[in-house]
Amino acid sequence: MNTIDIDDTTAKEICREYWPFDNWLAKDTLIVGKRYLCRARNFYLGEWTGKGFKYMRYKFGQTFEDTEYHWDDGPPYGTVKPLQLI
Repeated sequence: MNTIDIDDTTAKEICREYWPFDNWLAKDTLIVGKRYLCRARNFYLGEWTGKGFKYMRYKFGQTFEDTEYHWDDGPPYGTVKPLQLI
């Protein structure tokens, strides 16, 4: 699979091509330490840790590392649909 280097703005635009986001990568196909283009609550680019997706979050004037979890984990925690390896 080809990898590309993109920023959050570009990732958001590419993400729109995957609408309606019903074809995501399963957890068992993800590679720990790799970045993925994702459809999530708070980000578009995240690094798979083996348990969740690590990303930089901006909230209330602060930037900090945060984690969201794979869609396959189910509600209420599964909020990320990884779409493509970056």
